[in-house]
Amino acid sequence: MTPEEAAPESLEQLLRSVRESNSDITGAAVVTVDGFSVASDLEPDLDEEAVAALTADLLGHAARSMSEFGRGECEELHARGGDGYVMVFRAGSEAVLVCLANREASLGLLMLDMRRAAAKAAELM
Repeated sequence: MTPEEAAPESLEQLLRSVRESNSDITGAAVVTVDGFSVASDLEPDLDEEAVAALTADLLGHAARSMSEFGRGECEELHARGGDGYVMVFRAGSEAVLVCLANREASLGLLMLDMRRAAAKAAELM
């Protein structure tokens, strides 16, 4: 079931639906661009407030880099580590959707799911 098919009524339902529909996603959260958590469905060992604050820090660096390189506003941010991915997608003007995924993730499907979910999150905000 895709996030669109689930017709979530809340951000929490949207995040749960996204995580359930793509087994490569290990966690997701909606955070404000200044680092406050709005909603999350994260692994139990992750601190929701730390995820929000670190996401805002990443966005700040990415926004400055995009500006310096003349590439416009940062709409998405993707980072790959040895154990998986951190991906951030704009969800309206004041929030983003952050996604944590395992290293075996199908990037095309992951990006499609997260772009749709970010658009839906923007509607629900």
